[in-house]
Amino acid sequence: MALTYGTIFGDYGDEKITSTSEDLGLVIGTRMVLPDGRVFRYAFTDGAAPAGQGVQSSAAVANHDSDLAVAAAAAVGDKSVSVTLGGTAAAEDLYAEGYLFVNDVEGEGHVYKIRQHDAIGSGGTGTINLMDGDTIKEALVAGSSQIGLVASPYMNVIPTPGGAQTGRCVGYAATEIADNAYFWVQTWGEAAVLADGTLVIFRPIRVSDGTAGAVEEYSSQTDAEEQVVGFATNVLAASTEYQFAFLTISP
Repeated sequence: MALTYGTIFGDYGDEKITSTSEDLGLVIGTRMVLPDGRVFRYAFTDGAAPAGQGVQSSAAVANHDSDLAVAAAAAVGDKSVSVTLGGTAAAEDLYAEGYLFVNDVEGEGHVYKIRQHDAIGSGGTGTINLMDGDTIKEALVAGSSQIGLVASPYMNVIPTPGGAQTGRCVGYAATEIADNAYFWVQTWGEAAVLADGTLVIFRPIRVSDGTAGAVEEYSSQTDAEEQVVGFATNVLAASTEYQFAFLTISP
């Protein structure tokens, strides 16, 4: 059965549908727009998240994210790449729905969508199979081309940590989300989000570095490395309450 992907149009309440037993026949990352223009992405959790709190993409694995050796030459038109990992194993399909990118030497600058891979041991070699329709555009040279593996930003998302971000915030939960659940994460439009500190109307808000799942006021002078996720609107909330805000993560 073909999966639905791209942009779909939902009804009010669809954004609160979750499931721990089955997916909805959608590709992870599918975009849903409600009649009022709020935007959501289809995601899967690796950790429970309360309503109105942020989730981020899974943390990059240092031994997987760049400079990996191509173990066998890949010709133009090939649909797989043989790669040798650094000193960290990769579980089966850890990078399914994610990306293989060439970060140096032959083929550099190209990005490919990953369909499937078997488990690969620490320092081991395995085959990364590409999505149907995606093939090697510029040949990769064994022992020379260098690649990295990046998980889908919407697969195995985790709550924003309340300390330094280890991945980009992909959005905010519209309802309570159980661990290992399919759900819709909000990326754009009006939302209620947990406040860390008193926010100021129309000023930018960022991922909090003090309270997990929350937002706090952004200052360009002191928070240059923090991710801005929107701006405060309407009624202003006190710390630990929920602030009405406009999210501007992904339209």
